[in-house]
Amino acid sequence: MTAFPARVPEALHDEPIGYLETTGRVSGEPRETEIWFGVADAGRTIVLLSGYTNAKDWVKNLLRTPRVRFRIGETWFSGEAHEVYDEAGLAAARQLMADKYHGGDLDAGEGWARTGTPFAIALDLPRRPHADDARTGFIETVGRISGQPRETQIGFATDAEGNRIVAVASAGDRTDWVRNLRRNPAVRFRIGEAWYDGTASIATDEAEVEAIRSAMLAKYEGGKIGTDWIRTGMPIAIDLRIED
Repeated sequence: MTAFPARVPEALHDEPIGYLETTGRVSGEPRETEIWFGVADAGRTIVLLSGYTNAKDWVKNLLRTPRVRFRIGETWFSGEAHEVYDEAGLAAARQLMADKYHGGDLDAGEGWARTGTPFAIALDLPRRPHADDARTGFIETVGRISGQPRETQIGFATDAEGNRIVAVASAGDRTDWVRNLRRNPAVRFRIGEAWYDGTASIATDEAEVEAIRSAMLAKYEGGKIGTDWIRTGMPIAIDLRIED
């Protein structure tokens, strides 16, 4: 599962055009539609408005399959779409779209905002990582010399809440990715297709070191590669930035 942003950043709210990706109700294939949009609920909801009738293909598609994706610029979001029925929601959605595209005039554009049918996409909350997701993950550091992203496959574990990824660098400071994160601790971590942003640090506190080694041993003990590297390597913690 790809980790899409849980909110639309304010910098994207005023973009004039977005791209709705629905699932074709006949073909079952992705269908992308260029469309006007609004942003509500502090960035957690994308609002769409179907003008006049609901005969458009994108409306029929999302009514059949509410799971959709939405792109603003190069940023993708995912969520569940639904028609807005309640009076307060209808009024708020229509006014939002009128404010963005017609200076607040509900009757402009042949009454598009006043008569259109609002739909809302409730954006997905990000999924927290779990150690059982994969045997290994990929840490992306910034090259200390090149300044370019550098991706390295490593073993990992997580804490119980999924707020932290931990690892052990078997060669310590002889490892390039460790040298990179010493220079720049801002990293990304990929598990399957899901990316997580975080800040990496080298554990020095005795209790933290023991907790990291224990988490790694719990995952890898009994495997084919042995665990001496876990007992002797450099413990690393990545505190994730996951917004609820």
